Amino acid sequence: MAVTPFRTGMVDRGAHVAAREEPDLLVGDVRAFFRRLREKG
Repeated sequence: MAVTPFRTGMVDRGAHVAAREEPDLLVGDVRAFFRRLREKG
């Protein structure tokens, strides 16, 4: 089973460069991705 770091969905903040404008959203997604990897471990 492959794990992808990509999530689909909309966020209520940010625009074209959301990672720069709302870095906490990106950090949350990255942490959630690695949390899923650890749990599957």
